[in-house]
Amino acid sequence: MQRSALLGIAILIITLIVTATTYATVPGDVRNDQTKYDNALSASATMSIDNGTASLKGRLTGKAGVTKIKCTLTLQKKESGNWNNVESWSKEVNATSITFTKTRSVSHGTYRAKAKFKVYKGGSCETITKYSSQVTY
Repeated sequence: MQRSALLGIAILIITLIVTATTYATVPGDVRNDQTKYDNALSASATMSIDNGTASLKGRLTGKAGVTKIKCTLTLQKKESGNWNNVESWSKEVNATSITFTKTRSVSHGTYRAKAKFKVYKGGSCETITKYSSQVTY
């Protein structure tokens, strides 16, 4: 009786471990983004298209000691399987965080936003590049 109870408990523990491990590797689950940056707590690029107007946003929160952040937002269009740059904009702030948004009219197609951040802290500069999900219009 004790042996079967121990076997049941062991099977339950193994099932819980396998389930937890499987959940932790679900692609696209933001809660499980293990990306570590030297000078930033978080970074993101997002994009949406509404009635032919693309709205792009780059956002970065720096760690303590960050003195300057430069963000270059680029609208990219997928053509023949390749991502081509449509237009780019830049913004620089002397702060620990940045939120940069731009809008642009677009024709039908598949687009994404690219946000390239340069984060300055002390004598170092870290470059972080993020891409939004692709959006088809």
